[in-house]
Amino acid sequence: MRERPYFRYLTKQLIEEVERQRDSEKDLHFLIREIGQRKKAKSKLEPSLVKAKKYLADIEQSKNSYPDHADQPNIKDNRKLNTQPEKDIPNVAEEKLRSVKGI
Repeated sequence: MRERPYFRYLTKQLIEEVERQRDSEKDLHFLIREIGQRKKAKSKLEPSLVKAKKYLADIEQSKNSYPDHADQPNIKDNRKLNTQPEKDIPNVAEEKLRSVKGI
């Protein structure tokens, strides 16, 4: 992969691409780096740079606020929590057998 995938883009194309790639963390990193490299169009690209950084911060914040199942116990732990000792669970078939045999 090239280090600067947006190297051949015009200033106008970079501005449009920031909006198009607003949900892509990887592309936003490349766009921020590319916009930082542009010296002549710095003033035109400044608002897009701010937007790209904001979009990236929003993506990272959403990743941190919804960790993958961090608050849920894992399945094995959940089974341990929900199980009761066998002696507390009545065995209906065994009780019927005892009543028939008179035990």
